[in-house]
Amino acid sequence: MRSLILVPTVAASLVVALAACKKDEPEPVYPTTPPPTVTQTATAAPVGTLATPVAASMAGPFLTGAIQIASQGDTKGMKEEGGTFAGQFQQGQILEQPFQGEPGKCYTVVAMAGPGVTELDAQIVVQPAPMLPPTIIGQDNMSGPQATVGGGGNCVKNATPIGVPAKVVIKVVSGSGMAGAQLYKK
Repeated sequence: MRSLILVPTVAASLVVALAACKKDEPEPVYPTTPPPTVTQTATAAPVGTLATPVAASMAGPFLTGAIQIASQGDTKGMKEEGGTFAGQFQQGQILEQPFQGEPGKCYTVVAMAGPGVTELDAQIVVQPAPMLPPTIIGQDNMSGPQATVGGGGNCVKNATPIGVPAKVVIKVVSGSGMAGAQLYKK
């Protein structure tokens, strides 16, 4: 008889012991995919969200006219390469325009922003080989809503003996609104 009373007492003690060990913390949730990481080096192209591209005609005659006027002193002897490109920007957004950097050719970028943008940056970036990181070969050193890369006879030259994939990158550093750019070459 004694053994029959002992079994329920041991079972009850075991249930109490297990309940005391249980914590009221939720089960941890482990992500199935790691979060993306961004590594930026001194030669990497800018990282940012993309602005909404708009047709240059939608940017208005103010912007395209301002680019043409601003470029007069910086692009003597150069011709337009492609058309003006533009976008609607929020602060920190970028817009890229790809082009083929021809061997021995020299490039200038003139970029302008409309009202609301207080700081605009521009760069020329090349990627000489698919496995190499993009490299900035020219960038503006101006402050304000205008940016010129390689202006005043100091155009940025493709020093490679072959054509390379390249792009113009404009970025609204502060403010928001329309901005556009034109690439020139000689």
